[in-house]
Amino acid sequence: MSKIDRAGTFRGTITQCGIAATKAGAPQFVAKFRALEYWNTEDPENPEWMDWSPFEECEATGYFVLVSKQNHPIFHMEDLKKSLGWSGSSFGELAEIGNGAKVQFRLENDTYEGKTTLKVNGIDHYDAEPGGTLRTLDADEIKKLDAKFSKVLRDFSGGPKPKPVGKPANPEKKEDAAGQPVEKKAVKKAAKKPPRAAKAEPEPMTDVSALPETATEVDAWEQVETAVAGSASDDAVQEAWLAAVETLGGADAVDEGDSWAQVRDLCIANLSS
Repeated sequence: MSKIDRAGTFRGTITQCGIAATKAGAPQFVAKFRALEYWNTEDPENPEWMDWSPFEECEATGYFVLVSKQNHPIFHMEDLKKSLGWSGSSFGELAEIGNGAKVQFRLENDTYEGKTTLKVNGIDHYDAEPGGTLRTLDADEIKKLDAKFSKVLRDFSGGPKPKPVGKPANPEKKEDAAGQPVEKKAVKKAAKKPPRAAKAEPEPMTDVSALPETATEVDAWEQVETAVAGSASDDAVQEAWLAAVETLGGADAVDEGDSWAQVRDLCIANLSS
């Protein structure tokens, strides 16, 4: 018997396995495989398992590092739990249950320092969907990467870009009786129409101490409009809003610092002066 001579997905048996350690001391699962079937995709519309037992080129060895340099589990641990039924509580258990197990494994061409070899890059349970699925990070893991490499991203992108100016989108969509969207401005004017006894053109607010210390972007915008109602045009409000955002470092910086209340206060101060 000799080594498998092609990349692809195989099903077979683990003929020998154990626990070893990398040069850095990390635990790794080492296994020798004997292929019994090959996932033949020559006809893409009708792929099928092909008997591989008659071929001499049926052996492969896989090295699965289990723990990262930061002492976090690597995805191979989850794959081994799924494919071998490992509890995950002992590396010794993993070595014992692996011998003789029937599994599915994948080989891919791997190039290192100019030399290309076939490498076992994945293990799965025997009846898994051939070829496996794309492995990606979830949303929380991606956010952690964004935070960790924020300087790299900032330098690469040229820094934060100012957001388009305009009223923040109201998360509550409003519709009329016919199901047609109602303009936010119209809804707000109707809802905030002053009583007859109120002044037609209220004095602009100069004291913002009564406003909440924190605000969302939408709330901050609406508080500005309420504060300067009748004393500033929509264009003036938008210009003052943009100026306040830029003063605080741009929309991304305001979002990151949760500083929309400061934008509101600056905007009101500029419009009231």
